[in-house]
Amino acid sequence: METKQVMRLGSDYIIPLDIRIISASNADIIAAVQAGTFRRDLFFRINTLRLVLPPLNERPDDILYLFAHFLESFTHRRQPLKRSLKKALIQHDWWGNIRELYSVALRYYIFGDTLDDDYDALFDIPDENRKEALLDTASLQLNMKSLEKTIHQILIKELQEKGYSQKDIAKLLNISRQTIFNKMH
Repeated sequence: METKQVMRLGSDYIIPLDIRIISASNADIIAAVQAGTFRRDLFFRINTLRLVLPPLNERPDDILYLFAHFLESFTHRRQPLKRSLKKALIQHDWWGNIRELYSVALRYYIFGDTLDDDYDALFDIPDENRKEALLDTASLQLNMKSLEKTIHQILIKELQEKGYSQKDIAKLLNISRQTIFNKMH
């Protein structure tokens, strides 16, 4: 990348390159560099120009423009958007960003005029019947993987304090001794 040339393996001919590298990430690359999980030299080679795009919810003007653009790409003609559709698009929480907006535009193209100003079918809204059967996430957010890990750690610690060996604990919990070791560290 630095010399802007490449040589094929086994060749003696240098091929000049005129390339640009564009990369994107939704992870914090600087934190990854500091943690040692991303190569520092590579970061400084590709970090020429940074462009930070805010989430779609912070750019309400872009929502209608992008929706119209996606719709036009499906129909090959520009269509005026109904006022009620515009309102529904602006008020929606775009947790899926551009990919979700693209899917909504595609659904609108498929459903067409059958929606009759009720645009709930366009959006990924949780099923209300299922919501009642599950724990209310508005009052308590529960990460099941974290809960399972914590329960295993408590069980392992309690069993170790009572004198059980890692082999005995592994047999009781039906997991490997390596898994017990990993859960404790």
